[in-house]
Amino acid sequence: MSRGVRAREKTGFFAAYAQAKGPAEVEEVSDLIQRPLGYLLAGVLRPTSVTPNAVTAVAVVSALAAGVSFVIGERMLGAAFVLLTAVLDSTDGQLARMRKSASLTGRMLDGTADMAAGVCILTGATWMLVAEHGTTSWRALGVALACFLTALTSSFQHSVFDHYKNVWVRMTLPGAAEPDDWQSAQARRSEAGNVGPVAAFAWATYVSYLRGQVDSARRYDPWTRSTGLPSWDAERAARYRQEHAAVMRVWTLFFGFGTMLLGVVVAAACDVLEAYVVFRLVVLNAIFYGPLRALQRKASRASFGREVASPVALSGVLAPEKVGRS
Repeated sequence: MSRGVRAREKTGFFAAYAQAKGPAEVEEVSDLIQRPLGYLLAGVLRPTSVTPNAVTAVAVVSALAAGVSFVIGERMLGAAFVLLTAVLDSTDGQLARMRKSASLTGRMLDGTADMAAGVCILTGATWMLVAEHGTTSWRALGVALACFLTALTSSFQHSVFDHYKNVWVRMTLPGAAEPDDWQSAQARRSEAGNVGPVAAFAWATYVSYLRGQVDSARRYDPWTRSTGLPSWDAERAARYRQEHAAVMRVWTLFFGFGTMLLGVVVAAACDVLEAYVVFRLVVLNAIFYGPLRALQRKASRASFGREVASPVALSGVLAPEKVGRS
């Protein structure tokens, strides 16, 4: 193969990768690592018979292996499996888009797999930290409680971030579909009829997640919307970007699921997983419930507050007079 042909193929590869990426404003820090690796792996898998759902399943197995590695005290091995999980989590969606086979069902399976992966990894990490630091019953209980609260609050943060990321895409990109909502997901579940136990569990978990996401976002920010978003136009998109750019930078810097996984990788590899738990539990929650919440409410009110005209609010929107009491 000539040097010119190789150069054109290289250029074509990077051009295709750039087109496959989502909006730069909602890219997580971890996407700088896992997305390029996921794209390379998706390119390798594209001509094969491996399906995106199979990649999703392998990601869950990798997360389970990470959890087991942590349980037996192998931090570096656990970190390697967490990194593999993060890469595979990016691969399945990119492979589906390469084959033009992306679907809401695939999104449902991917979302459920993310939750299962998180449970496996965080359970294993908690077990390891309790074993290392739980020299007394009270210390063991304290470590376990800190890990549980970290996992719980991190899950809440990921869910709310996903909401604002989806709204950003819908508000700023022409032709983007509205974010998936739990009513639509429930209707699709009913249409699916009888399914196997794994699919039934995935559907139940996904619908529950979407319903919880609406409630979580509403409590966090009464001005936000999850459905009934206004139609796209260039002026509204530019205004939305201006109003939400600063707050979205904070979301993408700290609160994505992939960023959490990358943090576990670095912390485990550097043997500072304990410090990472404290960072997420204390520092990130202080940011999340303090300045970030205030900034997000201000941005959402600027974007949607003027459009709420009655006490009967759309799903995901509270009337203005209720904001002051939240």
